Amino acid sequence: MSLGFEWLPNIGLGDIRFGESINLYISSLGVYLDPDDERLQGWVRYKVPNEDILVDVENNKVVSITSYSKFYCNGINLIGLSIVRLNDLLNTSNPEVGMGVEYDDGEIQFPVDYDDEGLQVWKLENNLIVSASCYKRE
Repeated sequence: MSLGFEWLPNIGLGDIRFGESINLYISSLGVYLDPDDERLQGWVRYKVPNEDILVDVENNKVVSITSYSKFYCNGINLIGLSIVRLNDLLNTSNPEVGMGVEYDDGEIQFPVDYDDEGLQVWKLENNLIVSASCYKRE
C-alpha cells in the first residue's frame, strides 16, 4: 500500500478508509497506538509512522483522520492554506466558525466546520489552516 494524503470526502484520507478495521493499517502501514492519547473511554487514537497524522478508531473501525502536515484537496495541501482559499475550493462561503482555544504557547486557534463535507479544520487568527480532520457524514 502506498500512503497518499488526498482527501476523499466520506471515504477517507489517502489509503486510510472510514469503517475499515484498524488491523488492516497496523499490518500494511505500521500505524501504532498513540502513547500520548489520554482519553479514558470511547475512541482510541493511532499514529501513522513518520507523519503527523492521527487515526481515531471506535470498535476497531476507523472513524476520523486528522493531519497536521499533509491533507490534500484537489492536489492542494490544506495545511498552510487560507480559509478563503479553502472556501473557494469547496465552493462555500459560510462554514461554521467556533470559539477560539488558547494553547500553552499563547497561540489561539479556531475550529471551522464544514459538516456537509465531513471536514473540520483549525485555523490561526491570520486565517491560515494548521490542521484538518475528516470523518464520514451520517
